Amino acid sequence: MKNQLLLAQADTGKIPTIRIAIILAVLGFTWLIAQRSVTEQKWGLVVIVTIGAFLLLLKWYQFGFLALVFAGLLVPFSIGTGTGTSLNPVVLLLPLLLVLWILDNGLKQKTIKAYAGKPIYLVAALCIVALLSLITGQLPWFQIASAPITAQLGGVSIYIFSFVAFFLAVQHLNRTRLQQLTCLFLAIGTLHVIARLVPALGAIVLRLFAVGSTGSVFWTWLIALATGQLLFHKSLPLFWRLALLLLITSTFVVGWHNRQWASGWFPPLVALFTVLAVRFPRLILPSVIVVGLFLSTRFADIFYVATTEQSWWARQQAWQIVLATSQVNPLLGLGPANYYFYVQLATIGGWGGNWNVAFSSHNNYVDLIAQTGILGLSLFLWFAGTMLHTSWRFYQNLSDEFSQGYTASVLGGLVGTIVSGMLGDWFLPFVYNIGFAGLRSSILFWIFTGGLLALKSQFVNNPSRVTVT
Repeated sequence: MKNQLLLAQADTGKIPTIRIAIILAVLGFTWLIAQRSVTEQKWGLVVIVTIGAFLLLLKWYQFGFLALVFAGLLVPFSIGTGTGTSLNPVVLLLPLLLVLWILDNGLKQKTIKAYAGKPIYLVAALCIVALLSLITGQLPWFQIASAPITAQLGGVSIYIFSFVAFFLAVQHLNRTRLQQLTCLFLAIGTLHVIARLVPALGAIVLRLFAVGSTGSVFWTWLIALATGQLLFHKSLPLFWRLALLLLITSTFVVGWHNRQWASGWFPPLVALFTVLAVRFPRLILPSVIVVGLFLSTRFADIFYVATTEQSWWARQQAWQIVLATSQVNPLLGLGPANYYFYVQLATIGGWGGNWNVAFSSHNNYVDLIAQTGILGLSLFLWFAGTMLHTSWRFYQNLSDEFSQGYTASVLGGLVGTIVSGMLGDWFLPFVYNIGFAGLRSSILFWIFTGGLLALKSQFVNNPSRVTVT
């Protein structure tokens, strides 16, 4: 018998004392940041905006993730730190949401109850390994300077921010909030696609999308979520289903116009076929045979649509050099950000010459090995495999249309994101490549996969909880 959903209710209780304390704390903290990072003329504005955000989220905490996704994608605001890295809304809002969650549980309810499970433990373990790699990364592995400590700390913080987003999504989201979040993201994605297709509108709208907000993860999950709801949410009015079909088609039209950027269309295409395979499992084997034959006979044509021979050669060299450099500490790697400087000891060829320069691997898996070693890579792959297994088992026990579509979308988004990691540092941005700006889109992967566990936790057979009183 199918399990029935238990919908969580939002708590609207008031805690005036806590509000006052938070406002004062935010005022002081923001003032310190502003004094160090922005001009004297602008710091007052930063304080006002930050306090306003705190007040709004404190009153409407249930809309915290809506604010996070909206601000990450559509608010081109950031605070300079004087280190070449800027703090964008995702970096600023995630700690705020964590503090509010702790206060809501710890001070008001007198106890902290957190849903626990293997995926959460695995991502937490990945963060611990990153911290251990940071420590071992201080050793003089080579006769060349490592990355500045600020860059190394920034590299670790990207792992931590990703974990916080995943963890809070599991604790905070429920079916209703996931519906709202999905609708918001699809609406933002539709706005971006229309702006890309209509130059007059794009000249205005595309300014809102900051650098890093439309990375590969953005396109992958846009296709995955739209396809899931189109194929499974049959009670949707015909108008909205046609709108979803038009969105999917238009997204691939945009991808074709920029087809040499494979990260923008290949992972979304993988996500699309994965959701289709979930919906029509009998077509999996014939599809694999047809696609296999097509790829084996027309691989060269497809390959040169997505990239150039020189670019592919340079990528292969980069991977080989980074992996060879990382062999001095295969278990924990070279520490966050360090390999970027160590690779200068090797020579990379291409673009008319041979070079001894700093470079990134443009590959999440090579980055994981270089920064956190075999341990870090193994933990992420274990996490990805666990989420795929959990999503598939959960999908098989669902009858609710939205939940079915969402779970199928998570399967498609997971597979597509896993593939995207071979094309760039998309789900864990490298501090010297996509960097903190990439958190604007990479965070979508962690939020939507966390949303799957949040949805699953609403069933009668709740997962275990960790309680701290």
